[in-house]
Amino acid sequence: MAETDICEAKQLVEGDHDISLSVSCLRGEIAFWQDMIESRSGALPPEATERMRHALALAEKRLSGLHTSRHAA
Repeated sequence: MAETDICEAKQLVEGDHDISLSVSCLRGEIAFWQDMIESRSGALPPEATERMRHALALAEKRLSGLHTSRHAA
């Protein structure tokens, strides 16, 4: 979540650079959640792991949406 907040604060530029920054940030967030799930899921309550999986799915959906909108433009 912090990764996304930092990236959203940096998105003051318009155009392709903005989309590239968003893609980079979302890829970083996806890697973060994948790492958290792989390395910590056994030590956490199932509810926490489920929330991490939801956060991962949301980041993947947002990335997919960026790719879709980029190709539509």
